[in-house]
Amino acid sequence: MKAILSLTLLSAWALGTARADAIFTLNPSSGAISGWAGETVGWGFDLTADSTYWTTIIGTVVLGETDPALGTFTDFISPQGGPGDGVLPPGSPDWVENFDPVNFLGFGSYAIAADAPVGASDSGTFLVQYEQFSGDPATCVDCFVSSNIFLESFTVNVVSAPEPSTWVPMLIAVLLATAAGTKRLCPWNSVKKSLSRRRQTACSVSFG
Repeated sequence: MKAILSLTLLSAWALGTARADAIFTLNPSSGAISGWAGETVGWGFDLTADSTYWTTIIGTVVLGETDPALGTFTDFISPQGGPGDGVLPPGSPDWVENFDPVNFLGFGSYAIAADAPVGASDSGTFLVQYEQFSGDPATCVDCFVSSNIFLESFTVNVVSAPEPSTWVPMLIAVLLATAAGTKRLCPWNSVKKSLSRRRQTACSVSFG
C-alpha cells in the first residue's frame, strides 16, 4: 500500500515538474501607480507562456475597490486575448506590453476623476480570467482544457499636479517686454538716396 502511495505521489510530482503554468505580472509589479486629478494612468504587464497549453485572456473584473468613485478602469488586455490571433502559444516568449493609452496597449487604464482630492486612493484586486487549450483554439476541435484566474492587487494614489516651471512666466514676461521695446532702424535711408529700393526697405532690429 505504501509503495502504491509513494508511486502515486512520485507520478504527481513528475507531472507537476514536467510543465510550467502561465505566470501573470502587472507592471509595476506592486500594482501601485499614481497620478493627478483628471489624469489617465495605467499598468503594463508580463505574461509568461504555459509550457504545454495555449493561453488566452478572456476577461478582467475589478473586485473590492475601496473607493470606486475615484476613477474608471478600462480593460486593454482582454480585447487582445494574446499577442497573436488572440492567444499565447506554449513555450513562446513572454507577452509583454507597456502602458500606452494612445494605442490601447498594456493591461488597462485608470481615468482619475477630475475632482479627486490629493491624497485620495483606490485599492482593490484585478481578477484576470483566462482559458487554456491543448491546441491552437483557432483551428482545433474539442481542445479546451480549463478556465482559471490570476489575482493581482492594485492601488491608485492621487498626487498634486506638477506646477509649471518658474522660468516659463519669466520668459513670457521678457518676450513681451522685448516686443514692446523693439524698433526698426533703417539708418541708410538718410545716408544715400541713390540706393536700390530693396536696400532702402531693408531694416535691422534694435532693442531698447
